[in-house]
Amino acid sequence: GDMRKFLLGLFVGFVLTAITGVIFVFAFARLGEAPPSIPSEGVLVLRLSGDIPETPPVSVPLLEPAPALALFQAREAILRAATDDRIRALVLRPQGLSIGWGKLAELRSAIAKFKESKKPVYAYLKAPRARDYLLSLAADRIYLTPEDLLYVKRLRIEAMTLGGTLEKLGVDLEVERIGKYKDAADTFTRKSMAEETRQVLNSLLDQLFADMVGSIATARKLDEAQVRALIDQGPFLAEDARAGGLVDELVYEDQFEERVVKATKLEEYKAVSGSAFYRATSASGSRKNQVALLVAEGNIVRSAPESVWGSEVLLASNQFRQTAEQIAKNDHI
Repeated sequence: GDMRKFLLGLFVGFVLTAITGVIFVFAFARLGEAPPSIPSEGVLVLRLSGDIPETPPVSVPLLEPAPALALFQAREAILRAATDDRIRALVLRPQGLSIGWGKLAELRSAIAKFKESKKPVYAYLKAPRARDYLLSLAADRIYLTPEDLLYVKRLRIEAMTLGGTLEKLGVDLEVERIGKYKDAADTFTRKSMAEETRQVLNSLLDQLFADMVGSIATARKLDEAQVRALIDQGPFLAEDARAGGLVDELVYEDQFEERVVKATKLEEYKAVSGSAFYRATSASGSRKNQVALLVAEGNIVRSAPESVWGSEVLLASNQFRQTAEQIAKNDHI
């Protein structure tokens, strides 16, 4: 029995050591990769989806693919492409974006800077939702696949109240409330939304919807009243979206590439991914006169947890302060 346990432990230890060794080999191999080569007369293609992180996520070599671009990397790639003679155009391929309005505005601002270079920007949409469409508004022309829906409607917001649930469970929560707009505890004490909360959320929705309508009207050269009437008819079949002036043309992917080649007078469609372009233009050079980007993201805690596993993003105050102090003392920054 003891010998069997010993051999089993030895075997498990060997397997774990082997797996760790393989991961380290692939990690060093990835670090040692040469920067991708960028072809002349290339087209920068940004495929954006999900909640684009503020900082690059950590991936495990071999087990996970290389992580997608972080927000600042995507923005930097767009700005670098504006002055890179190898890039002739920018193509936006958003699909399933779940980013907030601030990130959306930051990306659109970078695209607007890119357009100052007089290089064209095109957007190709597949099954687009509101955020995908709002980002594509920064393009010179918007293309949509013929069979897809353009899912753009009015905005809504939801608030959860658990007061009735806790009451059934026999849980009595006592909260001292100061000020009618201090509604943090309403989730656990109320059975319905407070009128003050409804007022604040409606005000927020009105502002966001006004910004959305204004953005569509400006980009598509439509009257705001016309845009509001259009949105009330959404979501749109592809042909209805084109007829309403929300997109320019309905084409399949190969047809889209042909139009980009023709419009930019290229010999062929040479797609350069955003991540490849960012890595190719981030080759290490002089380490002097750098600008540090210190990202503060997540729930603020006193110190980081001992475990590095888990998906929760935390901002540890002690570590953040130490990092800021290190930056202040760094003569290269």
